[in-house]
Amino acid sequence: MRLRPGGSTWLQITPCVLLLALMQPLLWAEPFSLADLSVSRSRQFYVYAPEREWRGGVALVADDTKEWLLQKLRIRDDWKHPIIIHITRESASRPGADPATLRVFETEIGPKVQLDLIAGPTRSGVSIQREVLRAVLTEMALRDSKTQRIASEQVQPPEWLITGFHALRQSEEEGLGASFYEALLAAGNLPSFEDFIRSEPQGMDSTSLKLHQAAAAALVQAILDMPDGRDGLLAFLKNRNPSDDLAHLRENIAAISPETGGLERWWSLAIAKLASQQQHEARRVETTAAQFDELLYFEIKDDNGQQTLVALEDFRKLDKNPALPLAKAALTARVRIFATTANPLFVPVIEAYLTAIQFVGKEKPATVQKRLAQAAQLRSQVEQLGTDITDHMNWVEATRPGGRSGDFEDYFRAVKALEQPVPERRADSISRYLDSMEMELE
Repeated sequence: MRLRPGGSTWLQITPCVLLLALMQPLLWAEPFSLADLSVSRSRQFYVYAPEREWRGGVALVADDTKEWLLQKLRIRDDWKHPIIIHITRESASRPGADPATLRVFETEIGPKVQLDLIAGPTRSGVSIQREVLRAVLTEMALRDSKTQRIASEQVQPPEWLITGFHALRQSEEEGLGASFYEALLAAGNLPSFEDFIRSEPQGMDSTSLKLHQAAAAALVQAILDMPDGRDGLLAFLKNRNPSDDLAHLRENIAAISPETGGLERWWSLAIAKLASQQQHEARRVETTAAQFDELLYFEIKDDNGQQTLVALEDFRKLDKNPALPLAKAALTARVRIFATTANPLFVPVIEAYLTAIQFVGKEKPATVQKRLAQAAQLRSQVEQLGTDITDHMNWVEATRPGGRSGDFEDYFRAVKALEQPVPERRADSISRYLDSMEMELE
């Protein structure tokens, strides 16, 4: 049998040698059957699990996550070492075992990466995507490494890098939210790289954790955006010195040198870029219209300093009011500032309202009312156009050929179930009898 791990190296091995090499560490752990094995479509991931849905779902997620990472790094799938994903149920004999453990072994055919996952009622909150990213980055670190570093702690990527890639993936799939990137920009300065990599996310509240993830995502994006960032990052992984990540990054990525502004400059630019992307995605016509409504008022102050808000459509109440010129100027300024971040389709509507505002107090009320009616009519047309665009994009998304067929939804649900607590298996005599009958029927 000939096995082609990646695309550049052919190994002449027999099936027995391959299986024994891959199974060796598992034989130390607990018995298993080859019927519990599924191989991913890329042939890199060997998934062992007692449930067929677990094996299929994790294999799909593993390959999808790896393909996304390869696209980010702009490299081909030239893997050289297999990755074993071993999923077991929680056992009373190992109450304190970690829900996710990554190990590296030396086998007859070379290094092998093994990811052990535990599923059970007290093993929740483990992200399969995150752990697969850890495993794939570890396998990349083992390729063509100048030194033989088999110890797991030596070849595993740093936590800030895993968190950054995982947060980028989540941001693309679910949207991390522009507010978190904006909060980092508003802070005025980023933490030093040394302080950031020493921070412990485990003890953070939800808001602090989101900010930490946003900073990590921006840091990874900054490195990817550098001229030599991707190649330098791969070199950093293969020959990393865990004691000084910053110095080692500078050795491999010239753009991080102090002469070019250092890492902080690129980091800040990446945060602004991600914040802008998130804002652009959120600027729908419907959102712009709702925010615009909150601006259309005159702020009037009397002689005693008391403030009164008068809606734009009630402009007749301000006839001959001495405070009207200042109120008009303030309203005009608010609307013009808002126009800089509004949906482009809504800009003509804003201009129509600005024209009507300028007529207040200068033209007859009937003329102002006519201008407001024209602006409202234009607004209605633009909002309908925005709704039609949204409906069309939703239809395209739902019917595009590249979308999910639904054939593998059971596998994806199984992966979600792995990340959530599962009910304990009943051990009474009736349940055992039903289990045995089910196995016989299968």
